[in-house]
Amino acid sequence: MIVIIMDFFRAVDLSSGPLRSLPAGGAGVHREQMSETEELLRRDNQSLALQVEALQTQLKEQTRLSKEQLEGLMEDRRVRMDELDARKARDHDKVQMLTEKYVR
Repeated sequence: MIVIIMDFFRAVDLSSGPLRSLPAGGAGVHREQMSETEELLRRDNQSLALQVEALQTQLKEQTRLSKEQLEGLMEDRRVRMDELDARKARDHDKVQMLTEKYVR
């Protein structure tokens, strides 16, 4: 017989085809099975809580790394913009100098 505890209070018999509820502590369900099932559920809950904690930690770490990456990209952009401004100024000065030579 396969028994699953649902809602911690109602046992369900899966061995006889369609689901049928068994009274808690009734025929086929022993206190030992209930305590084993409760222990399994407690362990599952602990395991899931640890998984949630690990996922939250991973998410925080990924968020931190993404922020660092964004800061690096923004710094690279600022440097490129400064270089472009300097190049524009040099090109402007060169055009002005060549224009003056041409006019003379």
